Amino acid sequence: MPNRNSSKPPLAVNRYGGLDVPLSVWTVNGATDLVAGLLVEIAPTGPVAAIDLPGWTAIPISGRCTRAYSRSRAASARELATLSDAARQRVAHHLVNRTTLAGKLRSERGLGMVCTSSWLLHCTGGLDAAISALRPDGVLAVLGRTDEDAVDIATLVDTDATGGQASALDFAAYLVATAPETLDAAVQAAEGEQVEVERHWAVGVWCKRAQRSGGARA
Repeated sequence: MPNRNSSKPPLAVNRYGGLDVPLSVWTVNGATDLVAGLLVEIAPTGPVAAIDLPGWTAIPISGRCTRAYSRSRAASARELATLSDAARQRVAHHLVNRTTLAGKLRSERGLGMVCTSSWLLHCTGGLDAAISALRPDGVLAVLGRTDEDAVDIATLVDTDATGGQASALDFAAYLVATAPETLDAAVQAAEGEQVEVERHWAVGVWCKRAQRSGGARA
């Protein structure tokens, strides 16, 4: 279970703040622990889609119906092999690439959460299809670990500029997640010691805006 700040604010209804000041810092034991923590914190209602997501096996392990979208057949086979028979039965697996992901997602409806790497943002029609697949009040969480990922997440925060289905999103939260040893290494580096600092995880979270009867947005 991730060690999260007790003072971390709950997910907001509206966008707020900027990504230069993270709202929360978690310590996690790897990607699986991070995904497990997101599930606990967000508690989505309905199936969860994992798109090119490190640590996605935490979803079926938690007992949730899982739509797993992967770019690598071999990697998926290895990950599925780590699951119990019961957890494996909760997984519907799809092999996709940048041009086929959107078509696969268009068959989805009522997802409680889409948890994805920033690769989704580079797939033709992928973001719009993922948002359309979410139920009202469903959650989109985008994970990244490189400078390029951080730029992608920051760009998506400005949903007014992004356009398309992204205009139906409200920015909810931003967090940084890292292993305890990474924090220790960062302190050592700040003190002038020669150490390698592992890159932290950056996570942006958005909520799909609910609609009032008649189609008006809430």
